[in-house]
Amino acid sequence: MEPNEILKSLRESKKLTMKEVSEKTGMATALVSDYETGKKKLGLKVAIRFADLYKVSLDYLLGRPEAKPPEDPIIALCDAFHLPEQDRAIVAAYLYMSDKDRAELLRLVKKLAESAEPKPQENTSIEDVKMTTNNEIQEKL
Repeated sequence: MEPNEILKSLRESKKLTMKEVSEKTGMATALVSDYETGKKKLGLKVAIRFADLYKVSLDYLLGRPEAKPPEDPIIALCDAFHLPEQDRAIVAAYLYMSDKDRAELLRLVKKLAESAEPKPQENTSIEDVKMTTNNEIQEKL
């Protein structure tokens, strides 16, 4: 694939508009379009901006055949925790939410948890659970 096709594919896979890419890279929307259509060729500084945005190597962005495509972090996380497909969808939906929507979801989950009947725990604090969970995540990644 050519770099312009890779740029378009990466943008679409991240569900970004050209306007969003232009805002994130500091480039004009028309310039992003020119790179995606192949009207303009990537220079090193611009290629680095795109590679940073999409979290890919320059080799991949420039279309080197032996370059590996980026690994989807959602799939990697879900594989590490052996989550079933429906849980993957929940993780993906959460990660693609805006900060405002995430805060609202967390508020609703806390409210739901508070209304549920408490289960007895043996001398386990919420801090113990958080620490254990954080350590498990680090070990799996």
